[in-house]
Amino acid sequence: MNFKYDKKEKYIVAVSGGPDSMALLNMLYNDGYTSLIVCHVNYHRRKESNYEQKQVSAWAINHNLKIEVLDTSNLLPKGNFQAWARDVRYKFFKATYINENAKGLFIAHNLDDNLETYLLQKKKSGFYPYYGLKEESIYLNMYVYRPLLSIRKKDLLEYCKNNNVFYSIDSSNLENHYSRNIIRHCIVENISKEDLDNLLLEIANKNEYNNIINNKIDELDKNGIKLSDFSLVDDKETFIYLYLIKNSGLFSRKLTHYYVKECLNVIKSNKPNAQIKFSDYVYLVKYYDKFKLVRLRKPFDYVIDKPQVVDNDIVSCNLTGDLSFFKITEDSFPLRLRTAKENDVVKIGNLVKQVNRLFIDYKVPKWQRVQYPVLVDKNDKIVYLPIYNSITQKNIADKIMFVIKW
Repeated sequence: MNFKYDKKEKYIVAVSGGPDSMALLNMLYNDGYTSLIVCHVNYHRRKESNYEQKQVSAWAINHNLKIEVLDTSNLLPKGNFQAWARDVRYKFFKATYINENAKGLFIAHNLDDNLETYLLQKKKSGFYPYYGLKEESIYLNMYVYRPLLSIRKKDLLEYCKNNNVFYSIDSSNLENHYSRNIIRHCIVENISKEDLDNLLLEIANKNEYNNIINNKIDELDKNGIKLSDFSLVDDKETFIYLYLIKNSGLFSRKLTHYYVKECLNVIKSNKPNAQIKFSDYVYLVKYYDKFKLVRLRKPFDYVIDKPQVVDNDIVSCNLTGDLSFFKITEDSFPLRLRTAKENDVVKIGNLVKQVNRLFIDYKVPKWQRVQYPVLVDKNDKIVYLPIYNSITQKNIADKIMFVIKW
């Protein structure tokens, strides 16, 4: 088999000792990939575990490949073993990936695994960002490659037999204790060619449907999605789910139907401002005619002890020129750039206005109000409130190049 990856680079290969991973390892090596690091995990859950470790290690050594083994005998499984084992091995892969400066992780998932994954997804229903398994993905900042997704498991087993490649059969995979094993033995292993083709077409169609919606999200998401545009979307639930997935780097909460429904309730709210919390400081907010997922800033208070150019994660501005229009003098320093407070007031001409009232008057979104920057003098008197709702205010902002980094 000819692989498309750069042979000059270093890769790690997850090798359990089963026919799938041993076939992949042998194929890669025979195709000229000689900078491979074999990664094997021994969970000590089966009587053949130590034998598999010895055989995988011997294969690697005989082919002049480096091998890394994780022995989990000193680790205490927590909760569901399958989930715990997956977490342990991927942390091991990640550590090896970093230590070896690898360019990719090879996993021996095959066509049967792809079908099983999709059928499990279908059984659980719900939303998924991708149906089945991706040939290439990024996980824990690792490039993960699955080059065998077009090959049946039985063909990989035959490959090992024909090429005299060691392999071991995981006895736990022969039992029907897990949903995946039931699907494997009762459906996938006995699937007809016609049903196989239909299932693959079904997977492809669902992923294409997700691609269409993702493209629509990219088209509409211009610093927030307009409610008028969203009203024209047919499948609003899938749209919201995929929108949240695209922005899931902001939060760690598992997405469920509940959160999708609650997001829709927020978006449909008659209130000018509404929101749902996902994690600390992360909200989906509906504000007037738009909605978006935002990460709110924690309260901040930066000291500006002298005229200078300010450039931080809150604002950028130039306070080195003439600041007399702010009535800022040398005696005003140190200035502070801080979060607006509920009881703040600002003087506009001869009038004193509550900042919160101005926020409402100028339709500043509620999510911005709680993290809005104000510039105050040494006596905590507001000398500048950057609301750009008039030509005068915009001219002032331009003069000092004041930009809020939302």
